[in-house]
Amino acid sequence: MSKDNPMPSNKTEQPCLLCGSNHLAVIDSIATDLVVENYAKAFDVNVESYFKPGGKMDLIGCEDCGFLRYDPMPAGDAAFYEALQRLPWYYQDIKPEYHFAKTHVGAQDRVLEIGCGKGVFRSFLPESIDYHGLEFNQAAIDKATAQGLHVTAEPIENHADAHPGEYDVVCHFQVLEHVSDPQGFLQACAKAVKPGGKLIVAVPAEDSFLSLHRVDWLNMPPHHVSRWKDSTLRHAFETQLGLAVDTVWHEPLADYHDGWHRSIMANHGFKRLFGKQISLDGKGRLSQFARRIIAKPRLQGWLARLGASRFEFADRGHSVCAVGVKRPL
Repeated sequence: MSKDNPMPSNKTEQPCLLCGSNHLAVIDSIATDLVVENYAKAFDVNVESYFKPGGKMDLIGCEDCGFLRYDPMPAGDAAFYEALQRLPWYYQDIKPEYHFAKTHVGAQDRVLEIGCGKGVFRSFLPESIDYHGLEFNQAAIDKATAQGLHVTAEPIENHADAHPGEYDVVCHFQVLEHVSDPQGFLQACAKAVKPGGKLIVAVPAEDSFLSLHRVDWLNMPPHHVSRWKDSTLRHAFETQLGLAVDTVWHEPLADYHDGWHRSIMANHGFKRLFGKQISLDGKGRLSQFARRIIAKPRLQGWLARLGASRFEFADRGHSVCAVGVKRPL
């Protein structure tokens, strides 16, 4: 058992947080001391308070619905996100999925956006729509209301109870992966959709190059607490929520992710040649050798093409957006 890859166990007794199944397996584990160390090194963010010293964190997969979540799954608080938002690249005002999602909103629709921030998605939609946003960050609420948007600090569970079946479109972008009760959250979202209306959900895509990067620190707690395959989104919509899946859309690989993508693919190309995937953050001789090889542009490009050839979804971008339609009563 190594520091960066403790030996995972085979099963866990905790039920799936999405479908309730007991058919679960621990598919990976990582030392939490390593998580703390790399959050500090990569982002200058202290996450020691979220983990016990010397512990480990498991990635648990459901064998029935494919849902992936971490255990433990501590979620970042306001101070954590304030620290991350100091990083100039952390928050994107314009998300690629906005361009896709806007095509599913009609000119007279009533729209509810959960985790709306300062309301950027509203600017993609026709002026004629009726828009309501839910948000807890007060600074974001102030910016949204200054633009004349209707935004309130209210959980979707409470809002759906008060406004069942009132919206033509309920949407959220890069929110679900932060939620500790995905089943309850999604059920509340669906409750707010009127029959024939749509639920639009965008999350980091597990069926993309992201899943090939084991130590993507921002894709694990205390940032992301769950990971979503296309099949899991379909299962949630069809089985848990009773929605018909309209479409599942993948973002093309973004230019600003090109260097990150090539590094990941080159590492898998290195594995294909030498039979072992190497941690590029490691301190051993093989890690140092791999870094030197991958740092050479021509070799990196060749290794990246070799690595990408092993995965059918290797060139998919960061996000996936699923659209479900609520069946008429």
